Amino acid sequence: MRSWRIAASAAILAFAFALAGAPASGQTALGQGKVKSAPEASPAAAISSQPGAGAPLTPGISGQGTEPGSTLEIGPQLGANPPPGGIDVIPNHQPSSESESVSKFEPRQGGELESQSGARPYIGITVKYRTLCYLGKEEHGLEIMTVDPDSPAARAGLHGATGPSALGVAGMTAGELLGPLTMLTTPLLNRAGALGKGGDMIVAVDDHRVRTEQDFQRALARMKPGDTTYLTVIRPLPGGQGHKTLKIAVHLGAMHYANAGGGP
Repeated sequence: MRSWRIAASAAILAFAFALAGAPASGQTALGQGKVKSAPEASPAAAISSQPGAGAPLTPGISGQGTEPGSTLEIGPQLGANPPPGGIDVIPNHQPSSESESVSKFEPRQGGELESQSGARPYIGITVKYRTLCYLGKEEHGLEIMTVDPDSPAARAGLHGATGPSALGVAGMTAGELLGPLTMLTTPLLNRAGALGKGGDMIVAVDDHRVRTEQDFQRALARMKPGDTTYLTVIRPLPGGQGHKTLKIAVHLGAMHYANAGGGP
């Protein structure tokens, strides 16, 4: 009985081996109870180039092709053309002169400021730094000496100084020679009108105090032709009867480099 069982088992095993043949890699070997795994690919095989029918390889990029199992090569491909749709290098932008023809002001020698566009603000006056006494108080500013005809200053109504008479010139000279009499002589001659009429004294531009010609030029440098500025002036009253303070709007004109002589 036992010999029959052994013979039957041997026959079954022989029949199974005949049907299955040798066990394939990755499949279970009958009667062993163990799984035999497929051998792992070596690192060299993992980075080998096996391109399919997909897109051409891009230098320096790794990834998958369009066909299953295809691998893109890591590293550069000599002689390969860059794929369409890549990044183009844009040359440095050179701005056109038209797009950058913005007017800028830069300082010139002597504190005068002008525009690079060839024009600077123009008022049409000549001024002189003065220290005058109004009602016992000293005022420092720029007295307008002359006003150009048909200038922005003339249209705004600014007043320049009028010329002194012969008596006024003699009195001023005598006052200067006598020293202490200057303070006495000048007010008397002003009261009589012999020294002529004083011009408007500019003491502020757009409510910013100005005391010197450099202050005045810097104030104008912040503007451009066509702007409107407001000058605060002290205007003497006729006959030496005091003064009044006015704020006068002046619409600035333009003066080009070729005509840059004279006053502001």
